[in-house]
Amino acid sequence: MTVRVTVHPGEDVELSDGVSPATFREPLAALLRRPELLRGALLADGASVPEDGRAGERPLLPGATLAAGRPVPAPGPAAAAVLRASWMLTRTEGAAAGVLLPVTGGLVRDVRRLIDRSGHGMRRRHGLRLRRGGAGRVLAPPRSSADVTWLLSLLPVLASVGVAVVLRQPVFALFALLGLAAVLPQVLRRRSAPAGTAGALAGKAYRAGPDALLAFAVAAHQASPGTWRAARSAWSKAGPRPGWPGGMWDELLGDGSVAVVGAPDPARAVARAVVADLLVHGRPVLVLGATHHWAWCRWLAADHAMLPAEPDAALAGRAPRLTGTGLTGPGLSGTETDDLPVGPVLVVDHGSPDDHATARRAVARGAVAVVLGAVAGCRTVITVRDRHIHVTGPEGGRRTLPLVGVTTQWAEHYARLLAGARHLGRTPATLSGAARPTDAVSNLPDDVPLGGLHDLDGVAAGVTGHRGGSWAVPLGRTTTGTVTWDLVADGPHLLVAGTTGSGKSELLRALVLGLALQHPPDRLMLGLVDFKGGAGLGPLTDLPHVVGHVTDLDPVLAARALEGIHAELRRRKTVLADHGVADIAALAAGTMPRLVVVVDEFRALADELPGLLPDLARIAAQGRSLGVHLVLATQRPAGAVSNDVRANVTARLALRVTDPLESRDVVDCPDAASLPVARPGRAILRIGSSSPVALQCAHTGPGETTAPVRRATPWGRSRDERADRASTTMSPSGTRRSRAEPLGPTHLVAAIRTAYGGPAAHAPLWQPPLPERVTHAELASAEHRPAPGLLLALGDLPGQQRRTAIRWDPADGNLAVLGRARSGRSTALAALAHGARMSGMRVGTVTPGSPSAPEADLLLVDDLEAVRSVRPGWEPPSGVPVAVSTRHPGVVHSLGVGPRLVMLSRDRADDVALGAPATVAGSGGVPGRAVWCGPTGPVLCQVVLDPALT
Repeated sequence: MTVRVTVHPGEDVELSDGVSPATFREPLAALLRRPELLRGALLADGASVPEDGRAGERPLLPGATLAAGRPVPAPGPAAAAVLRASWMLTRTEGAAAGVLLPVTGGLVRDVRRLIDRSGHGMRRRHGLRLRRGGAGRVLAPPRSSADVTWLLSLLPVLASVGVAVVLRQPVFALFALLGLAAVLPQVLRRRSAPAGTAGALAGKAYRAGPDALLAFAVAAHQASPGTWRAARSAWSKAGPRPGWPGGMWDELLGDGSVAVVGAPDPARAVARAVVADLLVHGRPVLVLGATHHWAWCRWLAADHAMLPAEPDAALAGRAPRLTGTGLTGPGLSGTETDDLPVGPVLVVDHGSPDDHATARRAVARGAVAVVLGAVAGCRTVITVRDRHIHVTGPEGGRRTLPLVGVTTQWAEHYARLLAGARHLGRTPATLSGAARPTDAVSNLPDDVPLGGLHDLDGVAAGVTGHRGGSWAVPLGRTTTGTVTWDLVADGPHLLVAGTTGSGKSELLRALVLGLALQHPPDRLMLGLVDFKGGAGLGPLTDLPHVVGHVTDLDPVLAARALEGIHAELRRRKTVLADHGVADIAALAAGTMPRLVVVVDEFRALADELPGLLPDLARIAAQGRSLGVHLVLATQRPAGAVSNDVRANVTARLALRVTDPLESRDVVDCPDAASLPVARPGRAILRIGSSSPVALQCAHTGPGETTAPVRRATPWGRSRDERADRASTTMSPSGTRRSRAEPLGPTHLVAAIRTAYGGPAAHAPLWQPPLPERVTHAELASAEHRPAPGLLLALGDLPGQQRRTAIRWDPADGNLAVLGRARSGRSTALAALAHGARMSGMRVGTVTPGSPSAPEADLLLVDDLEAVRSVRPGWEPPSGVPVAVSTRHPGVVHSLGVGPRLVMLSRDRADDVALGAPATVAGSGGVPGRAVWCGPTGPVLCQVVLDPALT
């Protein structure tokens, strides 16, 4: 998105949204060959522009006039004077209606100034009226005429009582009953009015002319945030008023088109008034025909690519539709029209037959057409003649009204103010609460790179330390600025929904990188659960904050990851208890970092491991006080995210979804289903019970290579025809250079890692997968203290966030090694033999080839079934510890077996039949992978490898 402004005296340029004067000064001066722009103080509509200001923020809003050194005279009365005045004198009729003058001491002089302004050669006969001034009063809901009726109804009551007192005749007080009888019906009507309406006012159509439109544009453009919030609060109690702040022409537009005929200048004045009324509600405008008369529309124009181009006959059987975000259908370009908040205004000024045909097709899709110079196809006709307008309606009705039109100068001033107000998100719909989030999508930025929301230069230079005290992380930008999500104030958790290609993974990457940029590893830990094969969050695993990364390529690891999170919760509870506090916020800085667990494709995780959902619900419930935050992203939350989890998720973000019901399920409104397909990253954010907000989410890729400033598209030409869209910028020396590519995710991760001093200082949140090979030396180093028994395997204890050495103590009973052929049973016995010999024990072996039991301190029986096939009924000698390998779990009961070692395979059913717990069954495939079933419960392990076999 760009910000179109005028550089005095009359050169329109487009500034990249968010660019500062320090960046665009030099290229602007070079582009316009205006050296004074390099040195002079910049003023936008008379207000000073700070060097660190941003295009798109006050005062450098769309429609502003930029000057260097000295202010430029305003086209109308100064906005500040209009806002300060208690009353304004306005002209409501004539070809130059809509003028506002603040009422000062010289009221007569103000009236003369209004009357003396020419009415385009017609007799000077204009309606004048006084209008209340001040932004608060202009933006407030219009007063009900019922309030005045109440006062008038009470006058007879007061008069009767007054006469009775003065004349000392109580009988006159009886006349007060007449007034009370008149008031009583109004009381009954108010009591029967529906809840939430302001008497008879709410819902009634409003009718006002150009003066009210200009007053609203000035107030919306200039009002302070506090005044705007107060006005919104007042409107929330008053109820909507269709048509406000204009509505003068609404009755004439029932067919979607109106023709204005008459002398060219007065007819265009009336047409301008009609168009101005339509534009106040957020519609874009397009002009066909004599476009030079409508140059003021460039501030609110839509792209001509949205116009339907196919003939009417081609539309048969292809029903167009008008969505909440714009026009969609066979003849329209989805890229442009999906972004439109409402149907556009199409002006045809003495156009060609093709222009009129285009207008008819556009009206069929929800546009509103204002046609000059022809009446064909328009059932509503306005004829301008003799200082009046003669209206012929669709049903043939005729009426005559006073002429109401506006000048080109008035329209230019109005359009500039309205463009700035729209950029701030200030429209009648947003004021009254009737706006939908997607009404503002046409003004959203097209591109929000991560570098536009964070200071990446410092990180690239190796700056270390704490980069921010707030836990608010930028998510993207709206029409009014940056949107943030605060882990503490808005959290503790975030739910993200969006269909394939909507930008979920990009958003998650931007969120994770944003947190890592703002907080060092001693304040932040990151756990990444990527059920997209590692493609989504994989590039971020080298961040020093990351304490765990798991993908759907290993579902067992995902289960272990959740156990690790539970262990972390227990550890955090212990830390809080030791410090005597109930919330992590009460701990001293650096005592315990916050943990953010990001899950990409949560539904795939829930489908793969449905038993994890209750555990996640507990994490969601306990996370706030313990400093654990969940970010859950999925295509369709319905059925995957349980109600228990939703109860603790206050922040919800919906990118594009395929169905309005899915949108309602996430953000309680259908707007996410109307987001454009061609604009990934468009989203609706809702935090708690606040109103939903439309935004363009940040991305971690390179930004669009556009210049900070360029000449604006000439009025009447399409954007594609512009010849000077250079993708270069000016260097400080004034020479042209190619724009440098911003840091991508991989380079940014490396820069962050360097800035924060290398790898993470945290212990892993969950242990990595067990290694495929374990030696006796590695196994011995895993022991924290000596224990009795023979070393057998390296065990994994994810619930305790550690590993342990598995030992077989013969005192616990004989050992059975269960498994199918070639599963590693003989390797396990060989490992025991090596450990026993290292301990000085005599080891005897029994095999099918040598079934005799030698004298030994430990007897190893390899393949019990094969031994008994050679010597039926063979039993081991008593008093000697025995470790036996077998294929049948039933055999172990006759040998006094205590612990068991089950060698795992990829066949889940086989593993369960051998006695493996269901949680680890089927997770084999690696030679030596087993589960130890001992006195303390099952433990996944990797059997040690005998050095003789290496």
